[in-house]
Amino acid sequence: MLLSYMPCYSQKTEEDVCLSNIMKMNSDIQQGKVNTRHIKVFLDCFIDHTNNVEILEFRNSVLFKLMEYCPEEFICLMSKKNTDILSNVCQNIENPIHDNINLYKIYNQILITSSDSDVKTEILDSLKEAIAKNNSK
Repeated sequence: MLLSYMPCYSQKTEEDVCLSNIMKMNSDIQQGKVNTRHIKVFLDCFIDHTNNVEILEFRNSVLFKLMEYCPEEFICLMSKKNTDILSNVCQNIENPIHDNINLYKIYNQILITSSDSDVKTEILDSLKEAIAKNNSK
């Protein structure tokens, strides 16, 4: 008796990997154990194109938590990312998913970081845009 052998592979999609990285970043922030490697991997999720609304909302929420709790590290690592990631991050900042985000607090925390890079300026401009949109509601 000859049985046909067909391997079964359980492959993770880019979306699965991205969600896993977002969840790890969220957990790190909640535990106060954020590290550079996890921030880099999380920021790389902004190059992935997903249509999954839940993942996009979760990523947006975690982005604001990261800026609030680790502004120095966030600006430092964003300065090393490519322009596509910067553009996507800025777009997310300009359109926060939740109304309960303290944009003023985050703006001030980013403002006082030691960086004087163009990336910091772009992030601050995006936060100003988000604040303006929030104030016009």
